[in-house]
Amino acid sequence: MKKFLVILLIAVIACETVQQDIELESWLGDIWDKITGAAKQAWDWLTSSGVMDQIKSALWSAGKAAAIALCSTYFTPAVCSTVIGLLL
Repeated sequence: MKKFLVILLIAVIACETVQQDIELESWLGDIWDKITGAAKQAWDWLTSSGVMDQIKSALWSAGKAAAIALCSTYFTPAVCSTVIGLLL
């Protein structure tokens, strides 16, 4: 009888551990869904309000200026701005 009770106790502990793992996975899944939902809403707002276009424009002009500066170490700025203007 004691062996049966020990096996029953082990089975109950194992089932409780599995139940806690399932609850944790569900909780983490809910948090992940909320994070991805908020990120999608932020992305939609950035694109619909035109902010994303402003960011792209700023990065584009900064990248062009950096490319011209790098090229100017090897060639004249007039040549670099012409070539990079043709590439971009």
